[in-house]
Amino acid sequence: KAQREVACLVGVVPQDTQMLFPFTVAESVLMGRFPHRARDRWISSGFGWESREDMAIAEQAMMTMDIVHLAHRSVTDLSGGERQRTVIARALAQTQKVLLLDEPTAFLDLQHQVEICSVLRRLRDEGGLTVVLVSHDLNLVSQYCDRILLLDRGQIVRLGGPDEVIEPEVLESVYRCRVLVDRHPSTGLPRITLPGRQLPGEN
Repeated sequence: KAQREVACLVGVVPQDTQMLFPFTVAESVLMGRFPHRARDRWISSGFGWESREDMAIAEQAMMTMDIVHLAHRSVTDLSGGERQRTVIARALAQTQKVLLLDEPTAFLDLQHQVEICSVLRRLRDEGGLTVVLVSHDLNLVSQYCDRILLLDRGQIVRLGGPDEVIEPEVLESVYRCRVLVDRHPSTGLPRITLPGRQLPGEN
């Protein structure tokens, strides 16, 4: 019972979103509703348990992630960005409280990285969803996250907003390499740049 209650409150998006079975996108998203129906003893394995409410919530999750047009597509035929959107939609169908994501932009191209982060930010701002993510992309974290927890070998190094965490001396102590920190020209938030290689003729 306790696990089901937690599952109704917290949705998880793992780093590995590989899908082995050819469910449709709609079926995959609808699976997020299972914790809300697991208390009904008449439910057996397989589909057929979904209510109109479940269907409506799953459809709304697909609309939020802009994948309604993929509803009848097999998840095994999706691109990386489409698959990530589907997994997030499934988590949204599961809960509107807390969303935990492990490297949600890993292996995605720049367009899909920005799209995923923008959607997560909008869900936080407009939907009141608490979003917690793990990421190694410090620039995306700086631009889209309100609070950053920086860890080094399992120990907390700094907790605060981007201006408090994205500092050269802090990052250099954790990553053990030189970094350059300036301001993003559009947002004014901290931006990290590696010094790069030395070109021929430079001292």
